[in-house]
Amino acid sequence: MLLAEHYPPGEFQVVPSKVCGDAGVDGLVKGGIIYQCYATEEPVATAERTKNQKKKLRSEVAKFIKNGAKLKRLLGNAKICNWIFVFPQFADRELVACARELEAIIRTSDLDFVSDDFWICIEDGRKYIPAYMRLVDSGYARIRLEVPLTSPDDVDELALRTSFVSSLEKKMKSIVGSEGNPDDLVRSWLQHYLTGNNVLSELHGRFPEEYAKILRLKREHEEFLALQSALRYDCLPGAVVREQLTEYEKRLAEAVPGLDEYHIRQLVYEAVADWLIRCPLSI
Repeated sequence: MLLAEHYPPGEFQVVPSKVCGDAGVDGLVKGGIIYQCYATEEPVATAERTKNQKKKLRSEVAKFIKNGAKLKRLLGNAKICNWIFVFPQFADRELVACARELEAIIRTSDLDFVSDDFWICIEDGRKYIPAYMRLVDSGYARIRLEVPLTSPDDVDELALRTSFVSSLEKKMKSIVGSEGNPDDLVRSWLQHYLTGNNVLSELHGRFPEEYAKILRLKREHEEFLALQSALRYDCLPGAVVREQLTEYEKRLAEAVPGLDEYHIRQLVYEAVADWLIRCPLSI
């Protein structure tokens, strides 16, 4: 569906795989272009990602040669000049070198449905983000991000910044009371703060328009935060925090409907953690 959205109507032909497989291609484009899409499990190190991508290339080339008769039926009189592999991302030139080696094998395999100037192209899936966002806006897709995990060491490092966490500690003490220990709550909020910032960083790099929407909404919500919390003097401190979590989550889900529910929750907790750290909330 993504590639069909990328091309004008009538230019891209999806090849379904449900019945008897797709013969090793995800779609065809007029002029002898075929597509194959592949995504590895993320997050993963660059070396491991490249290893998996090379493995995919090799297995698909073997399938391509084996499925010659099936491909000819799909192509009709056309000859394949370009085989495009779309990966969510790639960062190693060795993947391109691998493509050069494999296209040479295909050229020498005596396949009459392959043109003399046949080549394999590796494309970064981020090229197709505009088409993907049109699908998101139409409700046919959701934004899923590859967010780095927050380690305990990251939390420890942030917790050492006394000036940064002092306001948070004070607010957590008012929630747990004189008999409670706020330390676990403080660490939890710091972890949410760091994780949410990782989500924001991914959005900034891959979906800048959605990132801008979220920052604008966060600023707008924050503008009235201190006064709202002061007017809730009759509420328990924990109730004020829960109220902000609920209200902001609802507003964020409405503002960015294509964002995965899990990421919305991460961003909500980041925002509230940030407000607990920076803003003069009356709790």
